[in-house]
Formats: sequence, structure tokens, C-alpha cells
Amino acid sequence: MDQERIDRYLEKLLRVRERSGNLEEWLAEGSEPLLTNTERRLATYKAFQEVVEAITDVCAMFAADNEMGVGDDYENLDKAAGRLYDEKIKRGLETANGLRNRIVHEYNKFENRRALENMKGLLKTIKMFEKEARGWIRSR
Repeated sequence: MDQERIDRYLEKLLRVRERSGNLEEWLAEGSEPLLTNTERRLATYKAFQEVVEAITDVCAMFAADNEMGVGDDYENLDKAAGRLYDEKIKRGLETANGLRNRIVHEYNKFENRRALENMKGLLKTIKMFEKEARGWIRSR
């Protein structure tokens, strides 16, 4: 893999690290400030959306670079599982992608409190992905 491609992976992973750091800080305050302040809540949702999009972009890049064919987000998460990141966190990443879709499209009587709680619960999985993907890149 050439340096330009490695740099592209690292840019995506930096986005994951930065935005997950924002999420960790904002969600540590609890749900109430985010429920009562629309601007802060929307910023939190945007940060989560960017994290998930960067993760799915990395998985799509991985699929393309390994000649697996690029599919939809769920297919790409599946193709990268056990190779780019530990299979054990795949379910959490799928949950994050589903939550991102619900946030963006406001599906199924969207509940802000539940979304914020779910985001907080997914932070560990997100950090594990970022760490494992960086390890994979270092091995290249």
C-alpha cells in the first residue's frame, strides 16, 4: 500500500479519534443538558454521524484494497470483521451504523434520550475499532 493511501486511512481514523473525543466529553455531562439545548444535541448527533461515516469509509477502503468489492455499509463492516478489526466488535459497529441511520432519517419515533444513551454505550466499541484499525495500518 502506498503512503498516500495510508495517509487517507489515517485521516479517517483521526476523524474517528477527534469526534469520539468530542462525544466522550459531551456525553459525560449526561443526557439532560443535551436534551434541553438543541444546538448541543445537534452537534452531538453530527459528531456521532461523522464517527460512523469515517468507520464505514475505512471499511469500504479496506474492502476495495483487498479486492473484496465495495458493498453497502453493513456489507463492508462484515468484510472487514476479523481482518481489519476484531470480529467481537462487529455487532457494536452495526448498531452504531443503525443508530446513525435513525439519527439522520429520524426513523421509528426517534427518542433523543435513548439515542444519547446508546451513543455513550458505543464509545468503547468505537475506540476499539480505531485502535485495531491503526494496528492494521502499522502492520502494512
